Amino acid sequence: MARGRRAREAGDSSAGAEAAGTLLRGDLLHKALGDVSRTADGSGYAFTRLTCCGKGVTTLPNALQLYVHLRYIDISGNRIRDLTPFSRLPYLLTLNAAGNQIEDITCFSFPEALPYLFLLNLSSNKISRVPRLALQRLARLALDANPITTLEGFVQPPSLTHLSLRGTPLETLDSLPPSDTITSLYLSHTPMQQLRQLQQLPQIKTLDLEGVPLPPDQINVLVQLPKLREVCLSSTDPYMEEEHFRAEILRVLPRLHWINGSAVTSDELKAARALREANAQRENELSEAQNEKEEKQESKENTAG
Repeated sequence: MARGRRAREAGDSSAGAEAAGTLLRGDLLHKALGDVSRTADGSGYAFTRLTCCGKGVTTLPNALQLYVHLRYIDISGNRIRDLTPFSRLPYLLTLNAAGNQIEDITCFSFPEALPYLFLLNLSSNKISRVPRLALQRLARLALDANPITTLEGFVQPPSLTHLSLRGTPLETLDSLPPSDTITSLYLSHTPMQQLRQLQQLPQIKTLDLEGVPLPPDQINVLVQLPKLREVCLSSTDPYMEEEHFRAEILRVLPRLHWINGSAVTSDELKAARALREANAQRENELSEAQNEKEEKQESKENTAG
């Protein structure tokens, strides 16, 4: 009887621990810490890296705020919901929290949040709303594969240069605020239908639209991006050959250096120039024919009158 009772108690204890989740502490935390280096303030030495990937962690204890000298954190592939304990680490440079269960990131909206953070990867979480981010030095933000349908309320950090929204259900950029800092925008495999708002991002050099079913006329919007040099685009015509597709892109965007990961060649530029000239000649001929038709019609009406 006692043995059975102990077994049941052990089972209850195990179930309770499972329900409570897995905290990043004890041996798990000790194994995750590494890279002892001189502290940023020069006062001594401390752990500067925390790596705990795919360990089933659900909870970050508040005690992690005491590890103030951490600079690099990778907690990807867990089941974490709340990043608040990491939000005030004064020297953190990179934070990879991809593949968790995070829904709310308002902990990064406070003025004192992560003043030196350079890279934030929150891909493959459950984020549906992106709030104002107060991360003053954040340059790279990845929000891929989150259920984001709008950027309403998003106020980007002042130093942001790379924004990735791959694989989100985002259909429009209408709520994206203007930016003079963003140089790379990744929107591949989204249901994007129009690119009008890109005109408010004049510094864009790299644009990823692979797998986006854009209407053909939308490529003309990209002409308004004077610094655009690299694009990834997918043809909506399954029968169009890659060579012809690249030529069509270069006809509209002759300043490009890279298309779909391959450098633009001098031969491609020549072919695109010839295509552009042929199209211009065809348009002139059509315009002249239309003018001639209108003149004949006008002359006929005058004669009849």
